[in-house]
Amino acid sequence: MTAARSAPSRASGLAVLIFLVLVCSPCLGLGGALAYQANDGPARFTRWRSLGAPPEAAVAFVAADPMVVYVETETGTVYACRPKRASSDGACWQPAAAPYDIDPEADFEHSVYSGDVPPPPGETRDVVFVSIFYADAAFEARYALLADGTIWVWEYSASSNLALLVLLAGPVVGLALGLVVIVILLIANARAQRGASAG
Repeated sequence: MTAARSAPSRASGLAVLIFLVLVCSPCLGLGGALAYQANDGPARFTRWRSLGAPPEAAVAFVAADPMVVYVETETGTVYACRPKRASSDGACWQPAAAPYDIDPEADFEHSVYSGDVPPPPGETRDVVFVSIFYADAAFEARYALLADGTIWVWEYSASSNLALLVLLAGPVVGLALGLVVIVILLIANARAQRGASAG
């Protein structure tokens, strides 16, 4: 009689556990997505990146937006580099002339990222921070001219579409992991029942 009672109680306990996993796993996934957004997850993986140095010694920034930066050299020549096309050997630097092609929405007063940015990797001669705010996205670049003549960039972007995707994906990923847990529980329960019947 005791064995007959223990089987239904084990099955009901498993059913309750499966129900809790199904309910809690999407909530935990959503919580993880919210925590990722609140802690500026993407910025944690952003580091200063070298753009190399122009062919002549740079002395100061002339103009910039998040997509392109212009520097003046000791001879008065201006060179431009687009960070997305850059490599650390300085191959991106090309001579440029006014008017400099920067986005008219360039904002030098407001920052997209509100957290702490690590300092540039060396003593700086000149720095410039610039942001662009659009309806569904915002971009920021921080450029630093170091004492050794190299130019470095720190980039950050925020997209409402990406943020929405992360928030939607959180519960789905949580539920998927919950289903994996349920499958493991069912397999473990089936093995336990086979072991009990064999005994």
